[in-house]
Amino acid sequence: MAQAKAAGNDYKQQAIKLHAESVIIDAHNDHFALKRQRGKAFNLMLPDRRYHSDGPSLLKAGVTTTLFYVGGNDLPVAMVLMEQTLREIENNSESLLLVKSARDITRAHKQGKLGIMMIWEGAQALCDERDILHLIYRLGVRSITLTHGQGREPYALQGTRSYFGYCTDEDRRSFRRVCQGLTAFGCDVVREMNRLGMLVDVAHINDAAFYDVMELSDQPVVATHGGVFACCEHSRCLTDDMIKALAAKQGVLGIAFFHKFIAQRGASIDKIVDQIAYVADLVGIEYVGIGSDFDGLPAGVLPVVKRADRLPELTEAMLRRGFRPNEVKKVLGGNFLRVFKAVLG
Repeated sequence: MAQAKAAGNDYKQQAIKLHAESVIIDAHNDHFALKRQRGKAFNLMLPDRRYHSDGPSLLKAGVTTTLFYVGGNDLPVAMVLMEQTLREIENNSESLLLVKSARDITRAHKQGKLGIMMIWEGAQALCDERDILHLIYRLGVRSITLTHGQGREPYALQGTRSYFGYCTDEDRRSFRRVCQGLTAFGCDVVREMNRLGMLVDVAHINDAAFYDVMELSDQPVVATHGGVFACCEHSRCLTDDMIKALAAKQGVLGIAFFHKFIAQRGASIDKIVDQIAYVADLVGIEYVGIGSDFDGLPAGVLPVVKRADRLPELTEAMLRRGFRPNEVKKVLGGNFLRVFKAVLG
């Protein structure tokens, strides 16, 4: 990480300026799924303070594209969520744009629209059928988190359920020795996603399956919403070796805003910056981004960055820490955009 302080003292104004200039990509948001769970109408463009994000707050923060979860473990639910998402984009075409390629992200930025990329989180809904993968690609899904932690359940893509919780490095090594990684169909899905041009996401995956993906994939891989194990010893955070493997694949780790992944005690925006700085020092600034997990946290839990329109507070904190503007732009979205160009075209 650069140590030179940003010029001037008005970091808040610098942050606002950077947000106006930058391509900003948030790699994970559960807003649509949460609204369906609550039985609420979609209407992303209706301001609603009961949620961590909505269309106006994302646009106010200058977000160019958000990766929205639209199902993955239950096929009928996923079909409904995809249809409702596509209809929402059509009904608000002056503000929203469906993203299926990196070119679409650039177009959204130029037009001042919010790009929406549909993603699956978990892949049990593929039902061991490659043609379902092909179908959802036709419908516009461009990324799949290979598992939401499942293992041994019908159609799970890994053999052993992912551990979730605080743990030591030795705990992780012991678990990896006995856990089963990708299933045969899971391996097939990774290869086929590479061929189609879809982002393989290793968030939630168990450690054995993580390294299976690193070996199998011939395209950059992303970990959309997690953290850094050296800063917070939680199973959803990547160890140094995992971060190095991800960087070797030219991938990106998106830092989530869930306090449990940031610090066991006293999670704060500055500690998010600690994680960003750690990745930058370990492998380079090119391999870290943001994956907020807005509207995907347990009921009643606020993210560390409290709401989408407060995202400039993170940018301000990075500037105060000494990150240069071009480095901040990479973290805000430039790094994920690089991966999207490579994988999606």
